[in-house]
Amino acid sequence: MAIIKGREVYTQWSHCEGGNVHSRRIHRITVCMADGRILVFSGKSLPDLISTQTGHSQDGDHFMDVFLKADRIEMVKAPETPLLERKNRVLQVLWVVITVLVLDILRRL
Repeated sequence: MAIIKGREVYTQWSHCEGGNVHSRRIHRITVCMADGRILVFSGKSLPDLISTQTGHSQDGDHFMDVFLKADRIEMVKAPETPLLERKNRVLQVLWVVITVLVLDILRRL
């Protein structure tokens, strides 16, 4: 559930890269699905924490970890699809959310 302080409702987002930590209050998350649907998370449907970190693995490849603390996230119900296709859609949504959040951090630096 989202964090509520007075009239403000938000999720706490923390990003760590190269030892630098950036924190933001996110009031709305918009996700554009590959099939053209747009999902908007705001208000009490936001999770209380999103944490991302990037870096280099031992073999030199770049990586990103995403940690989401949420008891429940309300989403628009997608039509029934085979398990593999549903997994791919979840990964696509996660990728878009992460990309938008990282680009926002980089833009503000």
